[in-house]
Amino acid sequence: MAEIRSGRRRGRLAGCRRSFCGSPKRGETCYKQGAASQQHHFILCNSGYILCNSGHERYAYLPDAYCVHGSQPLACNRGLCFFCEMLEQLELGRWWKAVKAFGLGKGTSAYSVLAVPRLSRFAERKAKPMRIPSVQHPIWLRPATTDWYVMEQIFIDQGFSLSRWPGHERAIRSNYDRMLERGQTPVILDCGAHIGLAALWFAQQFLHARIFAVEPAQDNFELLCQNVSSHPNITPIHGAIWDRDTRVDLVNPDGEPWAWAARESGSGEVQTVTVRDLLQREPDGAPLIVKIDIEGGEVELFRSNIEWIEQTPLIIFELHDWLGGWRGAGHSVFSRLSTHPRDYMQRADNMFSFAHSLAPMN
Repeated sequence: MAEIRSGRRRGRLAGCRRSFCGSPKRGETCYKQGAASQQHHFILCNSGYILCNSGHERYAYLPDAYCVHGSQPLACNRGLCFFCEMLEQLELGRWWKAVKAFGLGKGTSAYSVLAVPRLSRFAERKAKPMRIPSVQHPIWLRPATTDWYVMEQIFIDQGFSLSRWPGHERAIRSNYDRMLERGQTPVILDCGAHIGLAALWFAQQFLHARIFAVEPAQDNFELLCQNVSSHPNITPIHGAIWDRDTRVDLVNPDGEPWAWAARESGSGEVQTVTVRDLLQREPDGAPLIVKIDIEGGEVELFRSNIEWIEQTPLIIFELHDWLGGWRGAGHSVFSRLSTHPRDYMQRADNMFSFAHSLAPMN
């Protein structure tokens, strides 16, 4: 059988008179011409090169691999290399990110929640505990869903951190401290809270804030309650954030736990809540941060009752115009926010909007 060698090493393949090409870049097709009487195939992938005798039909496969026959590169679509396909499925780069963020032991343990279900065709979606250093108690994720990627975005990539904008971060911290000095309770609204991971992150950053985590999907809400049960300053709310009191139905065309969207209906299954109602639930409360990820519901949220915008130092939102329908979700948000001076910063999918009046640069 042909010998597999790293793309950065030079070697001799078993039973072959041609030398292995030792210095190609990943993503390039590279081979050396052999004897005219022999036909060989090179297969180039991100982890190695395999050279096989064409007469024996020994091929390998990796996504983004190429098969070279003579001088013609061909897209390799022969799913015959289980090992290479398994490596692709395991996403080892995410293991390394988890290790760098959490350490070898906890990083590997956290990564196993993502990787182990990939090894089985019948992965369970039952929630499993995961420990990460910054959270004192286990967090619960559902394997074989997008829960792990949400955790990665928040706790590994630090998707809600303000550290890359030091001046704006100082302004928000200063405003938070002034609220406490005045005897007010800083209020953070997590609208579209999913399973509570963003709420946990905010609770770590602002220890004395009251956090309302609003989630309409029942399955997500149950796991949200489980994840935040050890944090008395986080209040889970089963509902959909809206601009008025009504009821909505939930739709989820993609079937992913994070993808629930709300559609207004007089006989809907879920009750709505408004930003004004939530702020009034905390005596002496003052808005600090409103985070919005509601799968297109921005149109309805910013339709009316928007006095809270001017009062909120930081609004974090994800736009969903990509969902289609020409609903103008982005226009709904920016047309309302632009009535007062604000700074806008983008990080990954999230836009951070800092109010000038409440978060001055000093």
